[in-house]
Amino acid sequence: MSMAQRNFYTILGVPRKATPDTIRAAYRDLAKRHHPDRVELAGACRFRDVVEAYEAYVEDGFFDASLYVLHLPEPVVHERLGVLYEALGDQARALEHYREFVARWAGADPELQPRVERARERISDLGG
Repeated sequence: MSMAQRNFYTILGVPRKATPDTIRAAYRDLAKRHHPDRVELAGACRFRDVVEAYEAYVEDGFFDASLYVLHLPEPVVHERLGVLYEALGDQARALEHYREFVARWAGADPELQPRVERARERISDLGG
């Protein structure tokens, strides 16, 4: 079922009249609770739903994207989402997030370059 067919308010567990701060807080809480680094793969599916619901909220213009903040630096989020989508078998979305990670951290400090190189390897391995 696509996110357009599901209600992101229900997925995030907030009322339709929730403020952006309430929605953001619910998202952050659920993302931390269901993060793939903390739960088994089955629980990580819930993380994917939460992320997609929040992305739908942001993309539909209900939210000022300049306030879109996660508990991790944005490039790291793309790296983690690449890993998650790859584990879930969604190669296209994994590639999208790995590429975004590489684009944002290509010029990062030398100590971060091994992570960028691993992401490039994943892109290559996935046929991107």
